[in-house]
Amino acid sequence: MGRRYPGDFMACRPWGRQGDRKNDGYLSSAHTLFQVYGPNEIAAAATVKKIEEDFSGAKEHWQNYFKRWIFVHNAHDQRLPPDVIKALADLREQNPQVDIETWGYPELLIEFRKLGLADLESWMGAAPTVEDKARIVSLG
Repeated sequence: MGRRYPGDFMACRPWGRQGDRKNDGYLSSAHTLFQVYGPNEIAAAATVKKIEEDFSGAKEHWQNYFKRWIFVHNAHDQRLPPDVIKALADLREQNPQVDIETWGYPELLIEFRKLGLADLESWMGAAPTVEDKARIVSLG
């Protein structure tokens, strides 16, 4: 996100006893707060608890600064358990002043595809040239 929104997106690092105050990143121009949750497996009860705690904490510490809250997850098949969907729907109903979204792989891919070539190369290295490919084939 820092490469996608240079000078605008601020990643938040946990700091001592205060942690990150339920802020994994902030997109200033869009008044957007990100909360990232990436367990190896999505368990409904733990995810609902995480959503409720993080949103409540975000309101406590950042209420004056965000109008949009994005819960970023890594559900492998992009499907969330029904209890998680209900928890998000409940939050939306209880907080109509906040645009509450969920982002998974498809939403992150949209942002990734908007990066320029220089940003992509700085992250993944330059694409192989025709000569590089020929060398690989000749080694095989």
